Amino acid sequence: MPEGSRRVLVIDDEALLHPIYTRAAHLGGAEAVDVALTASQAMDLLEEHHYRCILLDKNLPDLGGVALAEIIRHADPAARIVVVTGYPSLESAADAMRLGCFDYLAKPFQMSRLIARVQAALTG
Repeated sequence: MPEGSRRVLVIDDEALLHPIYTRAAHLGGAEAVDVALTASQAMDLLEEHHYRCILLDKNLPDLGGVALAEIIRHADPAARIVVVTGYPSLESAADAMRLGCFDYLAKPFQMSRLIARVQAALTG
């Protein structure tokens, strides 16, 4: 498998959620998981690595998640982006899907659903 084929990036400003996302990613088949608290940190990591799956919070302190998804899609069209949000809306879901995001999950989510989406992103 090529480099990055089982690598996951978690982008969420709630650091307390990082262990949950990391566990879900590993249970979904990730070989490596990196985490970022901000869009800026995520962009630095995206310059260093290719990610097959990106778990992206919709509301980040320095840039909206949907805007970041658009940047990521242009930089790496093969990355599968799962937008995760505690503030779901039809508008943001439609924006995410229009951009080609892989999925859109509302918090709180079932751990089994997150694991299944990561697994599908890594293997599909």
